[in-house]
Amino acid sequence: MDFLGIFLVILGAWILVSTISGIVANPAGGSIMAWFWRVVWLLGGCYILYSGYVKVTAPPPGLLSNVPGMAGGRRKYW
Repeated sequence: MDFLGIFLVILGAWILVSTISGIVANPAGGSIMAWFWRVVWLLGGCYILYSGYVKVTAPPPGLLSNVPGMAGGRRKYW
């Protein structure tokens, strides 16, 4: 399990909950810019929450897993 992923899940959930509670508390409030920033915070919180979820649910690397970018098997010499 990835501790950065857990932190991102908690941070993303906190951003979403606080933004949604702010919208519920003052649904009519603000100008166009206020709503713009509310949408930005909602999208950012969703992105952070999803990134943390992907990190937490990723399978652990195997002991003998391949190195990324390296092809397995023998080298072919022509």
